[in-house]
Amino acid sequence: MTTPQKLLIPVWLFAIACLFASSQALVFTLGRWTFWLMLAAHVVESLLFLPRLRAAGGPLGPHLVRTMVFGMFYVQTLPPAAQKTA
Repeated sequence: MTTPQKLLIPVWLFAIACLFASSQALVFTLGRWTFWLMLAAHVVESLLFLPRLRAAGGPLGPHLVRTMVFGMFYVQTLPPAAQKTA
């Protein structure tokens, strides 16, 4: 696991915890926004890099989960997808 991946885990945990906080304090509001923005960004990344995830080998599910958690930090560790020739 790379250093950026290690740093993302506490961010996700904080953002998820903010979803369950009943307080309307600014820090919890920012945490909720962080969760939804990271989730949306990682869904888009999963769709954009789906061919590369499929080409990486193995089951697609674990690749999608890792992309949802780590985003580009995980995708950068994968081998590039084979280029199609016409």
